[in-house]
Amino acid sequence: ETVANQKKTEQAVTKEAEQRRRAEAVIDRTLQLLDDATSQSMGDAVTTQRTIPKEQQRFYSEILNYYEDLSNASGDDRGKRMRFANAALRVGKLKSALGLHDEALANFENARTKFERLASEFPHDADCRFGVARSESDLANVWSNLGQLQSMRDAAGRSLAIHKALHSEFPDRAEYKHGIAQMYSLLALPKPHQTDLYFDTELLETGIAIEQELAEKYPQVSQYGRLLASLQFYRAYDSHTKGDHDVAFSWLTKALSTARNLVAHSDSVAEDRQGLARILSTMSAACASHARLREGEGAGREAVDLYSQLTSEFPGITSYRRSLAGAYHQLAILQRYIGKRDQSVKNVQIARSYYEAMLIDRPDNVRILNGLGSVYETIASAKRATAASQEELQECLAHPLSKLVIWGIVAGLIYHS
Repeated sequence: ETVANQKKTEQAVTKEAEQRRRAEAVIDRTLQLLDDATSQSMGDAVTTQRTIPKEQQRFYSEILNYYEDLSNASGDDRGKRMRFANAALRVGKLKSALGLHDEALANFENARTKFERLASEFPHDADCRFGVARSESDLANVWSNLGQLQSMRDAAGRSLAIHKALHSEFPDRAEYKHGIAQMYSLLALPKPHQTDLYFDTELLETGIAIEQELAEKYPQVSQYGRLLASLQFYRAYDSHTKGDHDVAFSWLTKALSTARNLVAHSDSVAEDRQGLARILSTMSAACASHARLREGEGAGREAVDLYSQLTSEFPGITSYRRSLAGAYHQLAILQRYIGKRDQSVKNVQIARSYYEAMLIDRPDNVRILNGLGSVYETIASAKRATAASQEELQECLAHPLSKLVIWGIVAGLIYHS
């Protein structure tokens, strides 16, 4: 009887172990499927659409909720726990991309807790500590999106400290150096309650040097070129703010070169084309202030073409249409200075039509209101000398949207004062 009972016990233990193995295999397979789904179809859709239909948002949310449940599961070995921690990190990234920043904050904090426990148990495991650094980095970006700048700086500072420690131990790991540059890009921003809008020039240039090296060494890694272009653009803006316009133009030229190279090697990813278009629009305005009007017109036309392509491919993204309207307006101003009056009038009217169409759908959007108000000002200043212009000016001012624009701008100024 004792032997029989022992045999039954062994069989029960074996059966339980087999059931557990199968359950873990199901969880592993499910996580792999969700990894594939969220990193490919959902990731692409979220990062390119930005404005996502409610039906799609509901579908994504259901997948993310299921994924989140799995990421909260507990594992009994390092590998599984790392996978669950990374799953929590990915859920946060996708929720942040969907605009669900408050929910993403909780996911990133959950991921940080998981990685911190792993790092405590495996202090010599660089990947566990890197997970903590990535969680802090993502938290910093979410705090920035929520307008909590001091919390952003605190998280970025913690992430920077870990990245620096990892880099000192493993100087050849590119991802650690990139993490340092990423945190410099955040910490270089003007501090909360700072009376001026100056960047930390030293941090910007240190970050630029790091990303320049990485982008040259690993041209196939797009994220290095993206951060480099952004840092160069910030450096140009910083110089412009400080009145160093020639230096600003020089940095803007470097940013434009980086952005062009990025688009050429990234299969025309929408994010990279948008970055290039933004720099071209800024270059167009900078050329006007440097009396390089023909060059500015060329940059302006290229910006219009890029934003037109993006608007055609992603008609639901308001920011693309708003940027296209702004690019048409900037081009119209340059053409007016050059003497191309007919083209200038045509382009400013295109800009006006875009802004007015967007305002119908988004009457509370201060950027649209401000853009349309600026277009009205351009029309008025260009044509008020003639009788026909007086009639058109009156027509603009009498337009039902004009009062909305004017009061919208006033409300925006009061809100931001």
